[in-house]
Amino acid sequence: GQEGALLAEPEGVVRLPALDVPALGAVGAGDSFTAGMVLALARGESPRAAFAWGMATGAAAVMRPGTARPRAEDVARLRATISLA
Repeated sequence: GQEGALLAEPEGVVRLPALDVPALGAVGAGDSFTAGMVLALARGESPRAAFAWGMATGAAAVMRPGTARPRAEDVARLRATISLA
């Protein structure tokens, strides 16, 4: 959500702040977050990398009005801005 998200791992908790994007609608943002994370996990990404993909996909979803799907190019651009150091 607008406050970011948490990933709980055996090693501790990872918190990522919400990405600063223009919000045109929040419908489907949580579902998009989950879909981005699940797809990344299915592709063999680590849980942390999948978490970042989820963040990027959820943020891309709010950039679209109503129930419009996130654009792949927005997801990729946003993912590139997320550091998991």
